[in-house]
Amino acid sequence: MNFSNFIKALVESTTYNFGRGERDWQNFIADYEIAPSVYLDEPISSTFEVTKSGAIQEVFDLKLVIMRKSQLDWTPEQHGEVIELARQEARKLTILLNNSDVVKSFTNPKVLEFINLFDSNVSGVFFTAQISFYDNHSVCVNGTPQSDFVQLSNTNEEWERTVPNGSSYTVPNTPIELVDSEGTVIETVMIPSVSGGQIVVTVGGSITVSNSNDTYSVTTDENLELPNTTVNVYVDGILNQTGSIVTLDPNSVINITA
Repeated sequence: MNFSNFIKALVESTTYNFGRGERDWQNFIADYEIAPSVYLDEPISSTFEVTKSGAIQEVFDLKLVIMRKSQLDWTPEQHGEVIELARQEARKLTILLNNSDVVKSFTNPKVLEFINLFDSNVSGVFFTAQISFYDNHSVCVNGTPQSDFVQLSNTNEEWERTVPNGSSYTVPNTPIELVDSEGTVIETVMIPSVSGGQIVVTVGGSITVSNSNDTYSVTTDENLELPNTTVNVYVDGILNQTGSIVTLDPNSVINITA
């Protein structure tokens, strides 16, 4: 299902008819008894937003004509009644879009009034906005996002990667500095970890997360919380400090020779 079909399903959940493309538009302008309708202006335009991590987010331009039949001899008050009904439809669509589980962002909604438009005389509003979806392809199938990619991030969103759907990803090594009581760095060790404590897998894909020596491996399409590991640090065989860190390293003992 493409963007047009997503909007069609949304409009048809209201009391308005839906139309798009040349044939539907010809029907609209030829029908003297035009029913309350929402027309999607085509062709559809969109922009790509690309992040350093490689994620590609497609942002669609929504352009709707929300209209009802009007007459040339109507007073401004009569047009105003029809326009207010069109505004109500725009507000209803705004709520539906904002509450949709597949819509990631719904921004810049705007309304512009018109009266006695086209030969068949319709009044209403132009309704425009920008929409993106919860996947890197920005399309959806039967209301469920589908993507060729999976976006990984931690809970505070300071770390993000995009990888192919169904592939494997090795958590990167993070340098951990071990310091003595005077604040001097004794040693820096590399531990596979992600700051923030959680890898979030975007709905619509799956990912296998493992550590560098393959002793930890999980495949999931839901949120994956990395386990905390208690690490004992020994200096010259004497326990120096114990700490709990987010890690995929099964080795819980670090030995340091001073």
